Amino acid sequence: MTIYRIHPDRMNYQLLSISSDEVISKLGKSYPFHIDPTPKPYSSIWKPLEVSFYDSTLGKKKTKLPDINIDHGRFFLNEAGYNVLSTLIESDGKFYPCLLVSKAVLFSML
Repeated sequence: MTIYRIHPDRMNYQLLSISSDEVISKLGKSYPFHIDPTPKPYSSIWKPLEVSFYDSTLGKKKTKLPDINIDHGRFFLNEAGYNVLSTLIESDGKFYPCLLVSKAVLFSML
């Protein structure tokens, strides 16, 4: 078995942000994945979450978004990231859609 570790490249890419209000309003108080990392089935209640990115460093003015990001122990992938990782992780969880400024991105509940 191969184990991979993913770290955000804060110096060159923006970081992912998901509002707690967004999670609770879309998924309900019973599914606070941003607080409780316990794996749960989301298929029956999932509504696409609106996610955003921000520059975590002062003065860099980064505009690049990562293809692969991790937040709260979950993957967030755009199409390029999904194309690279899907064959490695598709049997380990489900992919759910998220929205980024009206662009589709994927979220994996691993």
